[in-house]
Amino acid sequence: MRFCKTFFLLFVSFQIQLFAQPAYVSVEQGEEKFNENKITEAYALFEKAIAKEKDNFEAYTWRGRCYIAQNKPDLAIADFSQAIKLNKDFQKPYFYRGTLYANAKEYKKAIDDFSTLLKLNPKYVDAYIQRGLCYSKNNQKDLALADLNKCIEQNAKSADVFYNRGLIYKEMAKDEEAIKDFTQTIAIKTDYSGAYFNRALIYQKQNKYAQAVADYTKTIDYRNTADVVYINRATCNEALSKFDDALKDYNRLLDEVKSKDASLYTKRGIIKSKKALYAEAVKDFNKAVTANKTDLTALYERGMANYKQGKAKFPVANIDFNKCIELKADMHEAYYGLASVLFEQQKFQPAIDNLNKAIKIKEEGNYLYLRSKCFYKIENKNACCSDLKRAADLNHPEAKKDAKTICFY
Repeated sequence: MRFCKTFFLLFVSFQIQLFAQPAYVSVEQGEEKFNENKITEAYALFEKAIAKEKDNFEAYTWRGRCYIAQNKPDLAIADFSQAIKLNKDFQKPYFYRGTLYANAKEYKKAIDDFSTLLKLNPKYVDAYIQRGLCYSKNNQKDLALADLNKCIEQNAKSADVFYNRGLIYKEMAKDEEAIKDFTQTIAIKTDYSGAYFNRALIYQKQNKYAQAVADYTKTIDYRNTADVVYINRATCNEALSKFDDALKDYNRLLDEVKSKDASLYTKRGIIKSKKALYAEAVKDFNKAVTANKTDLTALYERGMANYKQGKAKFPVANIDFNKCIELKADMHEAYYGLASVLFEQQKFQPAIDNLNKAIKIKEEGNYLYLRSKCFYKIENKNACCSDLKRAADLNHPEAKKDAKTICFY
């Protein structure tokens, strides 16, 4: 009994001492707890500091940061606003409130906060970065670049500054300038995955597929394993005719990660078709169509994969081509698919009729070349040669050779 009473008295004494301690001590202790990621304990200490001193602007600022950690942005903004009201020269709440406004896409308010902060401290590099990004989001690219250039003047070794300027150049379609900045970012910080990824995007857009693949691989090496990285790398490897490498990425997404993106089955099926693995490709297209019965690409590619497997599969191929046309009457590829089946069945005039429809929608070398073969079979040499010439003009690989043999030009 005596022990319990002693313990109670000690506890009360401790609480009295804790409450009696100056507010600044609670703030200092709260800061330590916050830095240890003990947000609940930190919050309690900042509450005590505010209870003791209603005008303690530092306590409001720190409590605002606790609210950010607790995902309570409105309460955080209220605390930062109170801190600013109590001390208009205190810099930190402007930065935190501006960042919250930026996250909420209230760019004008964010820009105002960062501008006020920069008047108080013209060397606040992070404020230039954040204001620059807000200018960029607000479609004020020149002002954005001016802020990031100012950062680089003050600190030419900041990877973040070069990276963010690179993003702005990328948005402005100034690709070479963006590449230079992403390259400089990597020179400063070799594991900056975002710089590799964004540089890869530009290389891919420029059809520099090998360089893009190298950068996507670096992106993955530095632990950015988002699906889009693997998809883009697979796309680039496909463009390089590195089908096995492309398949590895799709296999990872579908078989290991178990992606629920059904369109990946279509993409993988196309690769398998290019490797002449038609039966396997059909299995992937089946899964894509099961997930989305109106997936035109999967329907068309399944039709072509079945067509490539020979006469026994022609009927199911035709079902898919006709379904495509039912869903999209101007799908020229589907008319070409039907014509391909009809040509193999030696039904040349019906094939020509379908090719006429395809070519009316879009004139492509493949369509013209197949129609030239149909005309040749029905002994219409003039029409055959006309189509061969037009196909050759569209750089069809076989058309020029056939034109020399058949038409003598």
